[in-house]
Amino acid sequence: MKETLHIYCRVSTKVQEEGASLDVQRDEGKKKAKDLGMKAKVWNEGAASSHHEDLLNRPKLMELMNEIENGSAKHLFVFNNDRLSRNDITQQTIKLALQRSDAILYTKDGQFDLSNPSDRLFKTILDGIASYDNALRAERSRLGKLAKVKQGNWYGGPAPYGYKSVDKKLAIHPEESKWVKTIFKWYYDGKTLIWMKGELDKKGVLARRGNLFSTGSINRLLQNTHYIGYYIWTDKKSQETITCECPSIVDETVWNAIADKRKKELTRINQKNRSAKFYLLR
Repeated sequence: MKETLHIYCRVSTKVQEEGASLDVQRDEGKKKAKDLGMKAKVWNEGAASSHHEDLLNRPKLMELMNEIENGSAKHLFVFNNDRLSRNDITQQTIKLALQRSDAILYTKDGQFDLSNPSDRLFKTILDGIASYDNALRAERSRLGKLAKVKQGNWYGGPAPYGYKSVDKKLAIHPEESKWVKTIFKWYYDGKTLIWMKGELDKKGVLARRGNLFSTGSINRLLQNTHYIGYYIWTDKKSQETITCECPSIVDETVWNAIADKRKKELTRINQKNRSAKFYLLR
């Protein structure tokens, strides 16, 4: 009975998933299986990160590792070594599983028998190079994002309600910005969050994700400094903070008056919560 070569395919991004990379990996694996006189079984992970990952967000690899652990899979093919992972912990987990099961790892350029000390050492060196390369990419990406933010570019992700991204910068959304102004005016005039939600629901106004506004989302909107022309961006690694400018939607006098009003209300709520007894006049 023929042995089976288990072909694991993965790309790093959705863009690559639409291209030829997965097909190339699969075809190379099938060619290797034919050269070895084995059957081929393809495990297609599609697009999955190689850095911010563990086995839990790689379901196909997790399933394949279970096959290797229980002895059902003895021959594994990946296009090149870093297709499995560039994450240090995940690399070690996979290598130990292959070692314990006496499984052989094949790539387009050769193979690793991890029961052999020389192959084991070479695999460790390649894992280290892949991990180092991935760390360099992540650092270049971080510094690139930091430079773009300093130039006034939107850092990515959905724009706040009331804005849209135009040429990588925040621009005012004509329709949404009208509702931002209305929400601030309502609160300035003394309307409650529940009352505002009811009015927005009646008018069919939807939040950014296509759902109705909640009182919580309205509350967060009222705290957003974007609407007076700036926001703070913090680089997670260096903790460097940058004040970024954007078009304002709400008059700063109104925003400050609302901030003061919210602060007084919060103080009153906290005082009430600290009271051990009920006082009628309060």
